[in-house]
Amino acid sequence: MALFQNSPDISLPPYAPPMVKTAASGTPIPLPSHEPSLNSEGFRVLGLGPPVVFECAISFTIYCSEKTRRNTTNWVPVRPISDLSVTFNSHNNLSWANFRNLIAEECNRDYNHLGKTIVEGTTSSPATMTWTAYILKNKKFPKMNPHPLFDDVSFNQWTQEICSSKQAKGGVIIQMDNPKNKIMRARKEDLLAKTMKRIEARQRGPSTSRSLKTMGDSDEVDSSDVEFDDLDIHVDQIYTKYGMNSDYNRIHPVYLDPTNPN
Repeated sequence: MALFQNSPDISLPPYAPPMVKTAASGTPIPLPSHEPSLNSEGFRVLGLGPPVVFECAISFTIYCSEKTRRNTTNWVPVRPISDLSVTFNSHNNLSWANFRNLIAEECNRDYNHLGKTIVEGTTSSPATMTWTAYILKNKKFPKMNPHPLFDDVSFNQWTQEICSSKQAKGGVIIQMDNPKNKIMRARKEDLLAKTMKRIEARQRGPSTSRSLKTMGDSDEVDSSDVEFDDLDIHVDQIYTKYGMNSDYNRIHPVYLDPTNPN
C-alpha cells in the first residue's frame, strides 16, 4: 500500500472555506483558511477543541477549636461569607496542586490564613479535608453527587469532562468532618463495650459476692452488676491486641538492667 507523504487523504472532499458578508457592501469574503496539520505519514491531525473558560464556585465547611470557660473544647464551623469563585481555562494544563493553591488564595478573601489551613488539611496524612467537584447541567458529575478530587488523575477526569461537555459552570466543595462527631462516636463505642462486659458477666453466672456496709446495713452486690469504667475497657482492648508479657511479675516487679539485653 502506497503512502502519500505530506498530502491529505484523497478520499476526503476538497476544503471550501466558509463565506461571510461584510456589513457595508454585502460582498462575500472568505474567512481565513487554516490548513490542517499533517503528521510525518501524511495523516491529518485533529487539534484540540475550543477551550472552555470555566467558572468554579467555592464552598467549604471547616471546624476550628476554641476553649470555653469550663475548659471544654468547642468546635466552631467556618463557612463562606461571600460568593467565592475562580475562573480558569480548560486548556491551561492546570495541575491538581496548582488548582488547590488557586482555590486556597481565593478563600483568603473571606478569612485570613484560611488558605494555608486548607492546604495543610488537604495534604496531611491522613487528610482532614475532602474535596469534591461538580459540573452544572452534567449527568456524569452532578452537584447532588460530586466527583471526589484527591490527585492528578481524579482532577484530570473532571477537567476532561468540562472540555467534552462544554459546560462552563460548576464548583468545588471542601468539607471537614466535625471532630465533635468523632468524640461522640468514641464515647458511644465505650458505652457499648461496657454494656457487653456486663452482659458477659451475667452470662458467667453469680460469682463471689462482696458485702458493702452502708449506714450500718450490709448489702450483697452481684459481680454481674458491677460497673466498668472507661479505663477497664481500654485496658482490655490493649491486652486483646498486644497480649500480656509473661515475663513480667506484677507482684514482684523488678527494674530492668539497661546494660543487659537478656
